[in-house]
Amino acid sequence: MTTEEIDKYKKGFNSGYVMALENPELLKSLLKSKPSSENVYFEGLKDGSRQHEKEIERAKIREQIITMNQPKEKDQSEKEK
Repeated sequence: MTTEEIDKYKKGFNSGYVMALENPELLKSLLKSKPSSENVYFEGLKDGSRQHEKEIERAKIREQIITMNQPKEKDQSEKEK
Protein backbone atom coordinates (compact mmCIF):
# COMPACT_ATOMS: atom_id res chain seq x y z
CA MET A 1 0.00 0.00 0.00
CA THR A 2 1.38 3.39 -0.94
CA THR A 3 1.53 6.34 1.44
CA GLU A 4 -1.33 7.96 -0.49
CA GLU A 5 -3.46 4.83 -0.13
CA ILE A 6 -2.69 4.64 3.59
CA ASP A 7 -3.80 8.26 4.01
CA LYS A 8 -7.04 7.55 2.13
CA TYR A 9 -7.67 4.47 4.26
CA LYS A 10 -7.11 6.46 7.48
CA LYS A 11 -9.49 9.18 6.31
CA GLY A 12 -12.09 6.56 5.44
CA PHE A 13 -11.61 4.81 8.79
CA ASN A 14 -12.03 8.05 10.73
CA SER A 15 -15.04 9.05 8.64
CA GLY A 16 -16.64 5.64 9.18
CA TYR A 17 -16.14 5.85 12.93
CA VAL A 18 -17.53 9.38 13.21
CA MET A 19 -20.47 8.63 10.91
CA ALA A 20 -21.33 5.57 13.02
CA LEU A 21 -21.63 7.95 15.96
CA GLU A 22 -23.35 10.89 14.31
CA ASN A 23 -25.26 9.60 11.29
CA PRO A 24 -25.54 5.80 11.30
CA GLU A 25 -28.37 5.75 8.73
CA LEU A 26 -26.28 7.59 6.15
CA LEU A 27 -23.38 5.27 6.87
CA LYS A 28 -25.59 2.22 6.30
CA SER A 29 -26.68 3.64 2.95
CA LEU A 30 -23.07 4.22 1.92
CA LEU A 31 -21.99 0.76 3.02
CA LYS A 32 -24.79 -0.84 0.97
CA SER A 33 -23.30 0.61 -2.18
CA LYS A 34 -20.57 -1.51 -3.69
CA PRO A 35 -17.73 0.62 -4.98
CA SER A 36 -14.65 -0.99 -6.46
CA SER A 37 -13.10 -3.51 -4.08
CA GLU A 38 -9.84 -1.65 -4.55
CA ASN A 39 -11.25 1.55 -3.06
CA VAL A 40 -9.11 1.96 0.06
CA TYR A 41 -11.22 4.86 1.36
CA PHE A 42 -14.32 2.65 1.31
CA GLU A 43 -12.42 -0.18 3.04
CA GLY A 44 -11.41 2.30 5.75
CA LEU A 45 -15.02 3.46 6.02
CA LYS A 46 -16.18 -0.12 6.63
CA ASP A 47 -13.40 -0.80 9.12
CA GLY A 48 -14.08 2.42 11.05
CA SER A 49 -17.73 1.43 11.29
CA ARG A 50 -16.76 -2.04 12.54
CA GLN A 51 -14.42 -0.54 15.12
CA HIS A 52 -17.25 1.57 16.50
CA GLU A 53 -19.50 -1.50 16.71
CA LYS A 54 -16.79 -3.43 18.58
CA GLU A 55 -16.37 -0.62 21.10
CA ILE A 56 -20.13 -0.49 21.70
CA GLU A 57 -20.19 -4.25 22.31
CA ARG A 58 -17.22 -4.03 24.68
CA ALA A 59 -18.93 -1.26 26.64
CA LYS A 60 -22.12 -3.36 26.95
CA ILE A 61 -20.15 -6.38 28.16
CA ARG A 62 -18.19 -4.25 30.62
CA GLU A 63 -21.45 -2.84 31.99
CA GLN A 64 -22.92 -6.34 32.35
CA ILE A 65 -19.85 -7.51 34.26
CA ILE A 66 -20.03 -4.54 36.59
CA THR A 67 -23.73 -5.13 37.18
CA MET A 68 -23.16 -8.84 37.85
CA ASN A 69 -20.43 -8.10 40.37
CA GLN A 70 -22.48 -5.63 42.39
CA PRO A 71 -24.19 -7.16 45.41
CA LYS A 72 -27.96 -7.07 45.26
CA GLU A 73 -29.81 -4.84 47.73
CA LYS A 74 -31.36 -7.86 49.44
CA ASP A 75 -27.93 -9.41 49.96
CA GLN A 76 -26.63 -6.15 51.40
CA SER A 77 -29.43 -5.85 53.99
CA GLU A 78 -28.93 -9.48 55.07
CA LYS A 79 -25.22 -8.89 55.60
CA GLU A 80 -25.92 -5.84 57.75
CA LYS A 81 -28.09 -7.85 60.20
